[in-house]
Amino acid sequence: MYRCISLLLAAYVHAAKRLQIKGTEIIDPNTNQPITLHGVNWWGKLFQPNDGIDLKQDLPHTNVVRLVGLYWDNGNTDCRTNNLSQGYLDPKCI
Repeated sequence: MYRCISLLLAAYVHAAKRLQIKGTEIIDPNTNQPITLHGVNWWGKLFQPNDGIDLKQDLPHTNVVRLVGLYWDNGNTDCRTNNLSQGYLDPKCI
């Protein structure tokens, strides 16, 4: 029984943490403190292979990116893969 409880506790501790909403605040589950989201929108037709690297360099405090209109069959295959485990996106584009 204790082993089962230990496994459940381990699974809970390693589970993905999600942002929480409390009233008008967004709470970081790691610190339990309010955070402000800083980010950008990327429009699908403008994606380039090095965008993730460029974003990290140009806007180092960005903590959210919204991908807008990712068109899979627009002929641009720079960021598209056949790998389901990667969500069909090349990691260098994220």
